Amino acid sequence: MALSARISQLLPNEPVLLIPEETDHGSCDLARDLGHATAYNQEAFRYFLGNERRRSELSNRPFLLLLVDLQQPQPSSPIESGVAAKLFAGLASCLRDTDVVGWYHEGRVVGAVLTHVDDASSVDVSGEIQQRVTRLLSAQLPQSVAVRLQVRVYQLPVGLSQ
Repeated sequence: MALSARISQLLPNEPVLLIPEETDHGSCDLARDLGHATAYNQEAFRYFLGNERRRSELSNRPFLLLLVDLQQPQPSSPIESGVAAKLFAGLASCLRDTDVVGWYHEGRVVGAVLTHVDDASSVDVSGEIQQRVTRLLSAQLPQSVAVRLQVRVYQLPVGLSQ
């Protein structure tokens, strides 16, 4: 169904993110260099992150942003493609199908938008997710890489559910 036909069926107060059918999203795509079917490039990931932020503000329900990177010997060093592929595969195995995974910062920071989190306001939920993801990713990475692993979980929008 075309978007314009769908818009005419909306209720007056139904929230919707309007995206014109002819909009060109440029390089908004999967991170094809990784060969992973569900990893988005930075532009696409930031697009989904923005959508989730708007949905969250409309519903007054927070969501979680998970960021994964490696402490690099040199700050400008990108994550090696083989390691990045393992990070994306590991996240796919421990997150839900509804969660969006991609490059938060292309080549350097992997991100995941964790949608519809029950009781996301709880500090324990963020900590549990951070520990579980760290444990699962560390088990899939070589020890020399696992010791440099950094996993952070943020509740967004900050203070929304309080």
